[in-house]
Amino acid sequence: MTPNPELEEEVNVHHDFPMPLPSNEDALVGASGALAAITQAHSLSDTERERLKSSYESIGEFLSEHPFFGGLTVEVHPQGSMAIGTTTKPEGKAEFDVDLVARLTSSAQRQSAVHLLQQLDEAMGEYAERHDLKVEPKRRCTQVQYANAMHTDVTPVIDWPSHLEAYGDVAGLVPDRERGEHLGTNPRGYVRFFNDAAALLPRFSLMESRQALVKADVLPLPGPSAWAKPLARYVQLFKIHRNLLFAVHPELAPTSTFITTQVALAYADLVRPGAAFQSPVHLLLAIFAKMPEYVSVGYRDGREHWVLCNPTHRKENLADRMNSGDRQDAYRQWRARFAQDVARLSEMYLPHGAGVNALATSVQNSFGTRASKALTDSYAAGAARERANGMTRIYVPAAAGVASVLPIAARAHTFFGD
Repeated sequence: MTPNPELEEEVNVHHDFPMPLPSNEDALVGASGALAAITQAHSLSDTERERLKSSYESIGEFLSEHPFFGGLTVEVHPQGSMAIGTTTKPEGKAEFDVDLVARLTSSAQRQSAVHLLQQLDEAMGEYAERHDLKVEPKRRCTQVQYANAMHTDVTPVIDWPSHLEAYGDVAGLVPDRERGEHLGTNPRGYVRFFNDAAALLPRFSLMESRQALVKADVLPLPGPSAWAKPLARYVQLFKIHRNLLFAVHPELAPTSTFITTQVALAYADLVRPGAAFQSPVHLLLAIFAKMPEYVSVGYRDGREHWVLCNPTHRKENLADRMNSGDRQDAYRQWRARFAQDVARLSEMYLPHGAGVNALATSVQNSFGTRASKALTDSYAAGAARERANGMTRIYVPAAAGVASVLPIAARAHTFFGD
């Protein structure tokens, strides 16, 4: 439903979610905190961000001094998850990838697409030789492969503004090796699109009511910072779950751009002025339900053909790599699994729920070892602090190792089952 901007109306979630959410408020608060903790556990540290930043700055400095690219390079900047703050640490066999743009002046358009990419291959080959790395040509970029399960895709993008597209003032052209031509793209515009959506902040009525209790010193809870940037957290949750489910068959995984664009479009449509949601979990499921609306399904050669238009360059199909039967089937199966896992997580926070060990196992199966460890560490640290103070609390993990807590007077241990 579309909320009336003049009314502060709570949005009901109508979706194909196979398992209903519990109505218990403590369970919803607990699940919301756990989901925030999961994304925090997979987010980059400041040290890791600085290391990645120094990596692409090094490539930028090299290209700016290169005989061919020196006069063409405007800057080298991150694109994709690094640029919009949705990067997640890899787990299992997943390789950490960093997407970079070598932004070039409009004069680079005089070079043929194939020649420009060949020049980039040679330049990155020289860079790799200096740093004992490897390179591999890709369709629209050159991949630099590092030894520590990491690679960087360097994509040349030529400044080529378009007044026909949203954010067209920063549009560009990207050379395509297979098609042998320059194609429209807009990585900087995509960052603007995502940031504009992320600037929309939802109201969570349950969290607001609980925050009032915090101010009254009735129920200590973490501040609202755990969900201060909900769009980025939602994207991370989908990607973390995907990475784990497709660890054995990454070739079938839905692409990050395909997921991120659907989530951002759904979020922007749902989070309208006056709209409120009971909890972050409710908004997550509303997004989940709405995602398929942005994918057009047609048929080519008797098979489904999916189209997801790039919001910043309508001719670019962000579902292009999803157009195989196996990948589409895998995507549907992943959606069903995601729905079940989130609902199960919420149920575990019900009174007389499954307990910490069962919760940790469930989270490990759904979101990985790193997330499970973050939750159990949070429980253990919080319980130790409160036990020392003569209190036992039911811990609801939140981001950054902070736990929200429901205080209960501690019973003395008799070790006789009392």
